[in-house]
Amino acid sequence: MNPETTTARRTKIVATVGPAVSTREKLKALAEEGVNVFRLNFSHGKHSEFARVIADIRGIERELGRPVGILADIQGPKIRIGQLQDGEVELVDDTEVWINPDVEVGGKHGDRILLSTWYKDFVKDVSPGQTILLDDGLLALNAVARDEYGLRCKVVVGGMLKSNKGINVPEASFSAPSITEKDYEDILFCVEQDVDFIALSFVRTSQEVRHLKKFIEERGKNIHVIAKIEKRDALIHLESIIDASDGILVARGDLAVEVGNERVPVLQKKMVRTCNLRGKTVIIATQMLLSMIDNPRPTRAEASDVANAVIDGGDALMLSNETAVGKFPLETVRMMDRIIQEMEHEPTVQPILYNEWQLPTAGQYAVALLQSAVRLASIVKARLIVVMTQSGQSALLVSKCRPRNPVIAITSKLSAYRQMSLKWGTEAIFMEDMETLISQTAVFEAIGLRLLALNLCSSGDRIVISAGLPRLAHGSTNTIKLHQV
Repeated sequence: MNPETTTARRTKIVATVGPAVSTREKLKALAEEGVNVFRLNFSHGKHSEFARVIADIRGIERELGRPVGILADIQGPKIRIGQLQDGEVELVDDTEVWINPDVEVGGKHGDRILLSTWYKDFVKDVSPGQTILLDDGLLALNAVARDEYGLRCKVVVGGMLKSNKGINVPEASFSAPSITEKDYEDILFCVEQDVDFIALSFVRTSQEVRHLKKFIEERGKNIHVIAKIEKRDALIHLESIIDASDGILVARGDLAVEVGNERVPVLQKKMVRTCNLRGKTVIIATQMLLSMIDNPRPTRAEASDVANAVIDGGDALMLSNETAVGKFPLETVRMMDRIIQEMEHEPTVQPILYNEWQLPTAGQYAVALLQSAVRLASIVKARLIVVMTQSGQSALLVSKCRPRNPVIAITSKLSAYRQMSLKWGTEAIFMEDMETLISQTAVFEAIGLRLLALNLCSSGDRIVISAGLPRLAHGSTNTIKLHQV
């Protein structure tokens, strides 16, 4: 589990698994092209299939000798239109339709069009006057009144509506629980399978994040919780959600439906900056290279979107349908890799100044030391920054300093090793004897010899090492050493 070389790319790539890349051979090809984390979308698929994919990814990880993370994206309480007669119905501008959870199959019922939904409290939670968006905002209704047929609505923007399309009501606050019965089944499966990250969909408050973290911890697992920001309520509680989570995913699709496309770019920049100041991971997602689902090359606008996500300071960029169902998954990953590397040739992200960090007290002390290590490495032109870590937190804080020097994180914890797959600019080494090593008098010489053996540095190179001495423990980094190999 040791890398032979370090990659030139610092920003990590997340790729969604789907029918286009479900075989072991295709997954390995994606990983070889540079995918750091695979996303499993629990809105689709069976546990038996996910178990096979997870086993394949773990085997690929061993073959490549570097961490390959697994992110389980839990469906959450996505409200959808139910089944429709013939699978679709046409909604005509300025006509009326009714939404009624008690209708089994939607469509023409006499002289009315009735739409069903699985969410039983829909009529109660949506008030007259509110806008109802269907199919990611492509169709729009206006709620008029409640009557014996359900919620009566006027069609504002019509079109063909298909079964199971999503419903968004930006002005409504739904009472549906953030974690559904299906979600709990999926989470328990993910805990049993030892995935590395769980993405919680449609987060509204920090309490939901804390509840999931406690649920996982009570089962003795160290799985990072990523909060997906895609609801208006999440924006209101953004800082507390970031503080409660291990990171966030900027889910630009549903977020755009909630707040409007025009607000998404500025919100993306705000969320990335807030995460970086607080030392939390941030993933930018949705339609990064959308046209490559059907075309071998992206549009210039998409290339600029990927480039700007790098400039904003995202830790990772995510591909969704591009790899899950697209015709050119390998080409898409190659293109994203090339765009990222072009942007990273020049330092575009402004480093965080010492007085800007928004960390708890322990974090402020740690980052003061680690930021000094980053500055020292820059001044002496060190070959590497080496972080000895058990939880991965020290490596994360070093990465948030955005050093130009390569960062090597050494850990004896398998969970931390794999979670390094989402940390910007960080390569991981799994060293089972690290605690024994750190207790030795000649610890720094031993580290240098280990790096030499892995061809990560050469004799005479300077490296900057951070560690907790005399004994490793979570949050115990207290030493910086400038060492010549």
